[in-house]
Amino acid sequence: MPDHIEAYVHEDRIGVLAQFRCRSRFTFATDEFIEFTKNISIQIAIANPSSVSIRDLNPKIRNNEIALLEPALAALGHNGRFARVEQANSRINEEHCLLEQTCITDHNKMVAEYISEVSSRLAEKLVVVRFVRWEIGKG
Repeated sequence: MPDHIEAYVHEDRIGVLAQFRCRSRFTFATDEFIEFTKNISIQIAIANPSSVSIRDLNPKIRNNEIALLEPALAALGHNGRFARVEQANSRINEEHCLLEQTCITDHNKMVAEYISEVSSRLAEKLVVVRFVRWEIGKG
């Protein structure tokens, strides 16, 4: 399966390199694929996810977020604690995982749904493999 690297610069201060995969190199030349890779790169630049998917999320991120809740969780009973942790996990997933985020080009769908729709229109399996994001002035 061929790969494509998209480079995107947002407002001269945020840079994104994103790797995409599909079955055919011909797809890379279509206007819809070009728009798709740009939209995903803009999503990464603006929403600042940490990983592509839940499976790729560094466990330290989740553990650190849950640890911040510990003082509030201590006062809750088992059921309340469980519900609070589930809410936190949902928030962590949406904040840190690209596929779980609300799509900035259409707030009525998730990024995973957007990818699926474009894949269907192109009759092509599209995959966001990985990405790197830089921001001037950030560590």
